Amino acid sequence: MILLLREMMNQSLGTCPNFGVQFIRKHIKDYIEGFYNSQRLHSGLGYRTPIEFEGIS
Repeated sequence: MILLLREMMNQSLGTCPNFGVQFIRKHIKDYIEGFYNSQRLHSGLGYRTPIEFEGIS
């Protein structure tokens, strides 16, 4: 996660200096909550999403 944050900051800061750490963190959080935990299937969880695995609706 740290490497992803660092890479996003390096790419973003090079093209738009207004992107800061808080901006990047918000978008990573949105990605994790919006796709990674709710839609992406994880093989370690029996090809279910983390939300399905935990039984959270």
